[in-house]
This record gives sequence, C-alpha cells and structure tokens, in this order.
Amino acid sequence: MSNLFHSPKTYAIKILCEYFFKSATYGSLDGIIVLMIWFYLSGLIIIIVGEINAFINEDHPKCE
Repeated sequence: MSNLFHSPKTYAIKILCEYFFKSATYGSLDGIIVLMIWFYLSGLIIIIVGEINAFINEDHPKCE
C-alpha cells in the first residue's frame, strides 16, 4: 500500500528539483535540502500507512 504513496512522492521531488533547485552556487546545499524533504515525506508516508493498516486490522481481528 505504501507504494501507492511513494510513487507520487518521487514525482513531486523530481518536479521540485527541476524547477526550484537550479543554482550552481548552492548545489550541495540543494542536495541536502532535497534529501531532508525526501526523508520527511518517507517517514510521513510510513506513519500514515501504518495508521491505515492499524485501522483496517482493528475492524477485522484474526481468528483466535
């Protein structure tokens, strides 16, 4: 399920890099900023998908 969220994230980072990070002067800083955004969005997606899975499993408990 998380792949559904990671694909748009990858596309959004690509667009961000193409349009906003064009400076040759601050190239390495731009890379760090993109990496930090990537980590933030990845963590956010993991938390959201975990909450969705917990909600789904709450409604359908396993046979005991």
